[in-house]
Amino acid sequence: MGKRNMYKNLKITVCIFVLFLSSLSAYSATIETPTQLVSETTKQKTEETVAQSPKASVDNTFIQIKPEEKPAEIQKEPETPTLKIEATKKQPDVVKLQIEENIFNKNFEKKFDTGVLRDIKMVGGQDIIYTFLKQSNGISHNVSDSEIGLWGVQGHFRDKANTMFNFTMVPYMDIPNYEGQAHRLFEYYIRRPIDEHQTITVGQQRTPNTVEGSRSIFGLPVGRRAQFGGKYSNITSVGVQAAGSWDRIEYRAGIFDTGRFLKNAFETAPEYAALVSFKPIKNTQKYGKLKVGGSYNAGQREYSYNVSGVHLGYDYKKYHFDSEYAYANGYSGRSISNAKSYGYHTTLIYDLTPKVQAFCRLDTLNANTALRGQVCTEYTAGMHYYLKGKKARLTLSYIFTNNDVKPDSNRLFTMLELLL
Repeated sequence: MGKRNMYKNLKITVCIFVLFLSSLSAYSATIETPTQLVSETTKQKTEETVAQSPKASVDNTFIQIKPEEKPAEIQKEPETPTLKIEATKKQPDVVKLQIEENIFNKNFEKKFDTGVLRDIKMVGGQDIIYTFLKQSNGISHNVSDSEIGLWGVQGHFRDKANTMFNFTMVPYMDIPNYEGQAHRLFEYYIRRPIDEHQTITVGQQRTPNTVEGSRSIFGLPVGRRAQFGGKYSNITSVGVQAAGSWDRIEYRAGIFDTGRFLKNAFETAPEYAALVSFKPIKNTQKYGKLKVGGSYNAGQREYSYNVSGVHLGYDYKKYHFDSEYAYANGYSGRSISNAKSYGYHTTLIYDLTPKVQAFCRLDTLNANTALRGQVCTEYTAGMHYYLKGKKARLTLSYIFTNNDVKPDSNRLFTMLELLL
């Protein structure tokens, strides 16, 4: 009986020992294959990396990594030198001469880390003009003009809205009926964004009465302003103006003082001016850029006056077409009159090369419809040559002027336009 129990206990002990060895061998087998453990862990990390990568396949099929491969080398993607070159490539400044606030280069700029101002820059431009004119009665004139310039500073305040300030003056300006120094302070204002598309401007600024009159003195399509633009507008007044631009419409509208160039400021009733342009087609390379709209200006200063106009502009590849008609029932520009008048111009520009433009223009003005012999028509043909990324422009044009009463004339117009 004792031997039977002893054999029984021995069998139990052997069984337990065998089970212990079996479990120990299984445990040892698991520990002795670290490559497999690393592979599974790496596989899981790789799956997460590929899942987060934008190059992961849409069916979530991940890369399978074998134990003998090095996951770190497979996960590392080759660098793309082209992307780095594009990221660090300096883009040249492009000066758009037709845009009033962006005609200047960003040189001569100073940025501040603290203080009221975020940045300030010197701005300026100068036109040097020489004209040879010969009238049909034999009288000739040589006229040079280097007094058309605009100099000053622009910058931004340190605020969330990124408010802009502008202070520019014309060093030399001789305007009949505006003697003294005050008119030389040409534009000084503060401009604050309202939202992504709109701004509001307070101060002395150009009034939006006709497109031609609202343009900057720099970058005029043919180097000279159309006749009615110089007659009805091309002035600055103190006021408040709102402006906005969207894909299909843009506008400028405001209330201004009728005093010009700080002459007789705030002595009479205010005037109103607005300029609206619609964009019927989408601005694309295929269809071009089309603008059509109108303008209106009304006020009272010695006389009641109102000037209305319609305009059309179209840019298509190398062609640029610009036309505007204006009618004045009295006007208050650089001179004031209660006469009825009208004028229109049609301008065509063609880009021969990126630096050379050819242009022609028909420009007519009837200064007083109540009198005979007041019509003056100018026919212009010429070329622009741009230098230094459009920071300089050389203009050469021929102008034939036909007058109803005064002698006709032939004129050779040359101009060198320089911008900072």
